[in-house]
Amino acid sequence: MGNDIQLATLAEFTGGTATGVRDGIYLYVGNRPGIGLWLRGQLHRGHHAAAGRAAALQALGRRLPAAPRLVGGATRARRRRPATARCARWSPPRTPATAGARYALRAFAEGLAGCLLTHVAALDPELVVLGGGVSRAGGVLREPLSQHLDANCRRPPEVRTSTLGEESTVTGAVRMALEYLEQTAHA
Repeated sequence: MGNDIQLATLAEFTGGTATGVRDGIYLYVGNRPGIGLWLRGQLHRGHHAAAGRAAALQALGRRLPAAPRLVGGATRARRRRPATARCARWSPPRTPATAGARYALRAFAEGLAGCLLTHVAALDPELVVLGGGVSRAGGVLREPLSQHLDANCRRPPEVRTSTLGEESTVTGAVRMALEYLEQTAHA
């Protein structure tokens, strides 16, 4: 049928936050990161139907702590030092743990944006959808990702958070199965 990233992309661009968009990127950050491509109003599966495996993002996943750990709070080193001026400008911290978690999420978002820049430059998408388990962070992750793309892209795409969240893969599988049944019924 398709890999999990392709199914999530299909769901988001045919019934989620990206409905009606012609060209877009679905950035999946869950158990492992991946990128789904929606080009000319269709899911791009690739020559070997393996599109969605993003080597650059997987390398990023090995370099950074897991997203749930980032969301969970600051490390001991971050708790001892005050929030940086950059973090304080971005969002005033309420507690040292909150400041550390926000700083970690911002660093994670900037790392994701850095990996996305090549795709955005090559494809010139209208939209980037942030999906998977990390999408629950909402604006805390979406805003620094969007800011980084704005600062580094000539024509930055809009960045939205998935409306389907972790259910996007299942929703895409159902949609693909229904499309297959419709095609075989008419054949």
